Amino acid sequence: MFFLTAFIVLNFNYAQIAYGPINYELCDDNTADGYTQFDLNTFDSLLLGNQNPSEFTVSYYASQVDAEMDVNALQTPFVNYLNPQTIFGRVSQNSSGTYDYTSIDLYVIDQNNCVDSDGDGVSDVLEDINSNGNLDDDNTDMDSLANYLDDDDDNDGILTVNEDYNNNGDPTDDDTDNSGIPDYLEPSVALSTATVRVQSYSIFPNPARGLVTIESHILMSNVTVFNAQGKQINVDVIKNVSLTQLQFSTQNLESGLYFIKIKDKLEQVVIKLLVE
Repeated sequence: MFFLTAFIVLNFNYAQIAYGPINYELCDDNTADGYTQFDLNTFDSLLLGNQNPSEFTVSYYASQVDAEMDVNALQTPFVNYLNPQTIFGRVSQNSSGTYDYTSIDLYVIDQNNCVDSDGDGVSDVLEDINSNGNLDDDNTDMDSLANYLDDDDDNDGILTVNEDYNNNGDPTDDDTDNSGIPDYLEPSVALSTATVRVQSYSIFPNPARGLVTIESHILMSNVTVFNAQGKQINVDVIKNVSLTQLQFSTQNLESGLYFIKIKDKLEQVVIKLLVE
């Protein structure tokens, strides 16, 4: 049994999507000149999201015009000639030839700014919260570890590297409650949930722009949607395809981060969903 209010929604159209824009940082190589090699294939999965890779072709271009005309495609590895440099990723549907594209901003970072002592996804230089040049006096959660040595800077039980809710590799630009404080420094935005066996479920597309599908290998008994502040949100169920597949609409949801809590006969799983 599902505990979601059902509505009928018509006129939903599928289309290929190039998910983005993307910001990507890479440490400089040993030449330290601001130029290095980028493996463009790294962005394939980010651009496609949960779309089937066998149905689409991903390609890269130095300009928006080239992306629109599908000419002068870049080869990988690509060496930037500007820093930062904006390139464009294009997703084309093989069957129809229709396409979408988005920008990718490439940054080459000085090696001195690439040290990440605690492996939390935030470089040491950015852990100097009070900007006084002393990393040892920045301790957001007031424990025994300075932020640059602490992999959970706000002591909310969620590792800093896992508070990258927009999945761009940078926890410092995630502020789901629009407080002006990044989530990894603010314990109040963490939901107290048990996240287990996520591999038993899939949710797509993610990020979402309309219809979302949840598929499970196990019978689902209850599906609930919460916003980033932990408030339960009503969504419009389009179709209960089966007890192992559910579809619902995000068209009435504001853009932002949501958490999908799924219960089955064994336990519960929480999956992050980004609505655009």
